[in-house]
Amino acid sequence: MPRVNEVTPMPKPSSKRYSLVWLLLLFSLSGCMTTPATDATLQSGQADVPPAAAREFAQALAMLKSGQRTIALSLFQHLAQRYPQLAGAQVNIGIIDLQNNKNDEAITALKRATQLNPANAVAYQHLGIAYRRKGQFTEAKDAYLQALKLNPDYANAHLNLAILYDIYLQQLNKALVHYQQYQRLTNVKDKLVVKWMIDLERRIHAMKSKTQG
Repeated sequence: MPRVNEVTPMPKPSSKRYSLVWLLLLFSLSGCMTTPATDATLQSGQADVPPAAAREFAQALAMLKSGQRTIALSLFQHLAQRYPQLAGAQVNIGIIDLQNNKNDEAITALKRATQLNPANAVAYQHLGIAYRRKGQFTEAKDAYLQALKLNPDYANAHLNLAILYDIYLQQLNKALVHYQQYQRLTNVKDKLVVKWMIDLERRIHAMKSKTQG
């Protein structure tokens, strides 16, 4: 499963492990955008999606898959104007905004998506990314947790929450739980995440030993 680009460089103590986190997650945002069955679904606050809207959504998604991001964004924006009840259009606008490093615009679109469809775990997942990029770690945590409340098996949300707990919030035990959940939910074990977990377990053990000592 592709992983979402949650981590970008921030002014924190440098380490080989931190660099690996950043490099790994740089590659994955576009993958989630182009998977109709997961992060790019057409979701609506209403029961019925007009057939014309579904066709326009498919066209916009095809542009996105072919790498024509600017055209895709224009199509999704047009779709959102014509069918303002569709959460899926807002989600994809927000994801493209994230790719373009427009975090404030992404937050606006993704919050709109959650208002249209409060059950949209994908919107909350990407909202967490936008908040994390702005250094709003509490808001990012809340967004990831809401995504997981809606979909407990959302592997990307587990991974991003684990990294947030690990690197930014220094809540190591919680980070380990979500790394483990991510590994459980993915078909192929991520060797790099395994290394992070081993390192994390060592740090947890060291902290316990220091406290007991």
